[in-house]
Amino acid sequence: MKFTVYANCQAAPVLSLLNLASSAMEPNRCPAVHTLGQEDIASVREIIGSSEIVIHQPISDSFGPLSIEALKADFPDKTFISFPSIYFGGLFPYLAYLRVPGKGTLGGPFTEYHDTRIIEAFLAGLTIEETAALLAAETPVEPSFFDRGFEESLKRETAVDIPVMELVRETLPQEHAFFTYNHPSNSILWHVAMEVLKKLDLPNDGSQTPPERVYLGNCRAAVPDALLKQIGATWRNPDYVLGGRVIPNRELVAGFFEVYEKAGDFAALCNANRGRFPMQLDRAQLVETAKTALREQKKTVSLPRPSRDRDTPARNKESKMYVSSLVSDLKIGCFSKILPHYCALEPDLKVCIDGGAGLGETAKKIMTGAGGHPVEVVAYEPNPSNVEKFIYKADRVRLVPAALGDQNGKASFLVTDTTKETNHAAFMEKDTSFVGKLASASDVEQAGARFDVDVVRMDDNLSSLGIDAAHFVKLDLQGGELPALKGMGDLIDGVHWMWIEYGGQAGLLDFLREKGFVLFDTEYLFVGQPNDLIRELFDIIRVGSNSIGKGIFFGRRKHLWKDYDVAFSFAQRHRRMVQTDIVAVSPAHLGQFLDAAKMAASLLQVGERFSIPRSLF
Repeated sequence: MKFTVYANCQAAPVLSLLNLASSAMEPNRCPAVHTLGQEDIASVREIIGSSEIVIHQPISDSFGPLSIEALKADFPDKTFISFPSIYFGGLFPYLAYLRVPGKGTLGGPFTEYHDTRIIEAFLAGLTIEETAALLAAETPVEPSFFDRGFEESLKRETAVDIPVMELVRETLPQEHAFFTYNHPSNSILWHVAMEVLKKLDLPNDGSQTPPERVYLGNCRAAVPDALLKQIGATWRNPDYVLGGRVIPNRELVAGFFEVYEKAGDFAALCNANRGRFPMQLDRAQLVETAKTALREQKKTVSLPRPSRDRDTPARNKESKMYVSSLVSDLKIGCFSKILPHYCALEPDLKVCIDGGAGLGETAKKIMTGAGGHPVEVVAYEPNPSNVEKFIYKADRVRLVPAALGDQNGKASFLVTDTTKETNHAAFMEKDTSFVGKLASASDVEQAGARFDVDVVRMDDNLSSLGIDAAHFVKLDLQGGELPALKGMGDLIDGVHWMWIEYGGQAGLLDFLREKGFVLFDTEYLFVGQPNDLIRELFDIIRVGSNSIGKGIFFGRRKHLWKDYDVAFSFAQRHRRMVQTDIVAVSPAHLGQFLDAAKMAASLLQVGERFSIPRSLF
């Protein structure tokens, strides 16, 4: 039975859950309603027309021909089932949007959400340190705030087929059921999916529980402990969390202050938005709380630390980055050497991601390397020329014509050069390109062809495909690797290992280390011809040219690098080194990975197996 979910950001998770729960449901994906424009009217109506079931939220008459009433009138033979725009503000007394007239929503370090305590602190002239202390202090919440939020949400679902708020009331004391006011947990969305099946009298013959990956949990707002104590909740979420990372209060405040300083007449903007603020705060009281909290913090900091802290210092931004040379020492230059052995050791590897798929060479290597192991490949390629001429096609390979990023939307894609000659054996087709990238502000003057392309978050896109995991990830995005990793959201917690192109992108290695991955390097790419200075640091292993005819060569480092960032930067600036591939392995799968790498190395000829670095650099 073909169905679509016509709703806001909750559409993709509900569609995915229904697809997982019942074999009778055939998904027909529709874009999220808040992303639609006039140009989407025809395509959305085509999706509705080709679906038997339309599961929807209340879409008002302001959407014209895409309003629910208009669609019901035009498609009377369809079955329409409604659920609310699931919303609950009763956990978030400080969370608000700032709407800029004619420009949409003001963004910041926590996407489009703002904390009104930070807003008031900025307007009061508090320092970053004082404001960070304010966030850490326990501030009172009106006793009626939670109940008012609940009553407001109940009103939103009076005319829908599937209400949710009574379930929310039962769930909240034991479960973190809302991450922001419009991002509910999987259990709430699963309730909607189960109720849909009941109304259609269809079996739940698939998954019996929602997946572990949290669909809408990428952005998690702080919930005041005082409020959670009022409702008797057993869980806590005192911090702002984005992409699985807790944002330190000082970093959060500094980011917001920078945005507000550049926002023009920020006081006037706030006054225009005060009607949207969930609580009106006493600025004088906040100032006193902040200053008191900072004084108390300083007293605590001045106390001597226990010896255990001195013996086990925490890793910080100043600590040196270490990347192991083991994979390179084993002379393994491509993931395809390790993958077949890894699949034999780890049968749970099922979903592989090819980010920057080109014409399909990597997808072929994955499928070939997996052998008879039943893996599925999702290949992302935004370049329309590459998509048109994509060479490798297989039943378990899905090609998604989009770029990967940390936000869904549109972007300009820049192609600076193209392949000069066709060579199908090498997956090269004339006028396609391996050097395209999402254009940044610094690329304004850069020559090349430009295309408007779709950009998707990996977690949202895989959810729309009915996929709830990513076990092996290859990323070759010409500098866009970090946003793509952030766009994985909670998916990254289930990754086994990744093979990522690295050219010195700021923050990439720090992000991987913060996520707990163990890092290895591989071969290094250089431009031009090798010389003696380069040979002092690297063993040259082959020389050739790339897809656009430029001379290149490859090498392996000879030395252990105590500070990888410093050594990498030196080689880029002074030795014509361009990039390497970083292998990021989850500690949970490190044993299987190392054994698979050892098995791959054992196939090399005796005497050529290892290339041990000789000294520190």
